[in-house]
Amino acid sequence: MAENTVAITNPPAKYKSKVWVNFGFLKGDNTKVVCRICKTIIKFCGNTTNLNTHLTRHHSGDCLNSSAKTASSTCGEVQGRQCQHPTIDSAFQNKLSRNSKRATEITDSVTRFIIQDLQPYSVVEDKGFKHMLSILEPRYTIPGRHYFADTAVPQLYKSVKDDIQLQLRETSRVAITSDGWTSNSTQSYVTITVHFINDLWELCSFVLQTREMAESHTGSNLAQVLLEAVDEWQIKDKQPALVSDNASNMILAGRETGFTPHVGCFAHTLNLASQKVMKITAVSKLLARVKRIVTFFRKSTKASTILKDKQVLLGLPKHRLKQDVCTRWNSALDMLDRVLEQQAAIVASLLEKDLRSRDKDINTLSEADITLAEDIVKVLTPMKTATTVMSDEQLPTLSILSPLYHQILEDMTPDSNDSPTVKNIKIAINQDLQNRYTNVMDVFNRASALDPRFKSLPFLTEGERHKVFYDLTVEVEHNNTDLQSTLASPMDPAISDDTSNANTSTATDPNQISSNSSSDDSFESPRKVCKIDPTCALSQLFGHKFVNSETSNKKTKSLLERATDEVANYKKEPSLSLNSNPLNWWKEHSTLFPLLSNLANQYLCIPASSVPSERVFSTAGDIITAKRSCLKPKHVDELIFLKKNYS
Repeated sequence: MAENTVAITNPPAKYKSKVWVNFGFLKGDNTKVVCRICKTIIKFCGNTTNLNTHLTRHHSGDCLNSSAKTASSTCGEVQGRQCQHPTIDSAFQNKLSRNSKRATEITDSVTRFIIQDLQPYSVVEDKGFKHMLSILEPRYTIPGRHYFADTAVPQLYKSVKDDIQLQLRETSRVAITSDGWTSNSTQSYVTITVHFINDLWELCSFVLQTREMAESHTGSNLAQVLLEAVDEWQIKDKQPALVSDNASNMILAGRETGFTPHVGCFAHTLNLASQKVMKITAVSKLLARVKRIVTFFRKSTKASTILKDKQVLLGLPKHRLKQDVCTRWNSALDMLDRVLEQQAAIVASLLEKDLRSRDKDINTLSEADITLAEDIVKVLTPMKTATTVMSDEQLPTLSILSPLYHQILEDMTPDSNDSPTVKNIKIAINQDLQNRYTNVMDVFNRASALDPRFKSLPFLTEGERHKVFYDLTVEVEHNNTDLQSTLASPMDPAISDDTSNANTSTATDPNQISSNSSSDDSFESPRKVCKIDPTCALSQLFGHKFVNSETSNKKTKSLLERATDEVANYKKEPSLSLNSNPLNWWKEHSTLFPLLSNLANQYLCIPASSVPSERVFSTAGDIITAKRSCLKPKHVDELIFLKKNYS
């Protein structure tokens, strides 16, 4: 039978698929169908998969569009009436092009979904996800997972990276934090974050990179990673400060990189000091007893149910008992605090006959135990609060470190009313903290002086306060030598000989600054000759001899004098309330104190803890799951980078 004389019968009305616009059954044979476009005979197995495949392979593009009308008219002629099936245009030809605006928007939203919700790339191939998209936009064809992994995410990564590099180029000082961690797949990574203050006096933080580090985490190897990161992000000239934990390898890495100052994470320091408290005999015994009680209630369904009933009867909060974690000292504090809160419900529950028969070794806490637990909570709660304050990423924290350090030392000084155990706790913390930060305490004090909240420095002696502001004055002069040369440049004919000999030497002690300070607090312009106005006869006659009346009696101040004046006027300003943002204050006063504001920008951008890089651990744990244990380090870096920096 010739192809152009193939007899075709229309499909039964129950067949609703759009594919039947282009197919009909071979007359007399319900197991074969015929393509109305090319008259190809295809075996029919009860579904339309092979029919769709035939149309996609052989009738796509313009050919398919030109054949649609023919197929539609043929269908109508066979039935002797107008065909009611949808046209081929609506069925296939209206698919969105991948480069169309609508398709690009959907692809970008899927990319954002993968990044922000930490979804595996394979989610785009899951049946449920594809079905959802087909309902929301039937014309859209979602790309495969390799497109998102190798194209969409890398392109977005590059775009965000370029934007961050642009912001970094416009800042004068940065601080970086670094920490290492191990993934669920036992791969070792090092994360580096950057912090700076932008032109709007906003504290900015970004994750720079999360790189695999297969070699040993020695100080030299870590230093190499830090130096490579600084070079890659082009911030070597931004005077990078380093913040890390107090491990010996990080101390060595900081020494080899030369990044100054190198600040040991204060949160980590508090953790080390508090861990020593947990080793005190009386404290460790109490924690063991409390932990046994908590474990009993958390593992027993019956005990947990009874505890909930007792909480309702006693009107206590319906809180679950907390279990401590050996690596986090504050979890032990939380455990004690929760047990004290639920003590009445715990005692009532343990008196139940069912529970007493299950574990006779579980005993309630004695009065002495409860008293000791209350003392521990009271002593260590300020330490927990300090850790929370140091973990803030929205406000400057380096300026808080010195007053907080001195306050903790004061609180941890034993007094006559303390019990023997409390005295041991305070002594352990006090002795541990006194041995730390001895070589960078001057940096912390200067940061506090540049914070309007703490500039009165009440935790220091009068002599120490005087030295801090003297050091700031000297640093201002040292950091602005280019400005000084500009002010006193001999090439400027507007500056007379008497002003070029102004006192510009650096003071050698705080008293010299006081003696050099000018009584006039206002900034004085240099002595300038009037500009000759060709339209003015007097100007042409005397312009080279007569000076401007506004500046005739004024003399240019040296940079040291300007710095001294700024420091003196800054000290006269009222202190800012503790709940205020010091960056907002500097934004409003930067023109009034231009030299000090530059210095404040350099100090206040430095965080007091490496918590920002440590917080990446939880994000990484959600990314490198068992389902994605084979995720390549490059993709880990990109996903963490975008998760933290892209919003």
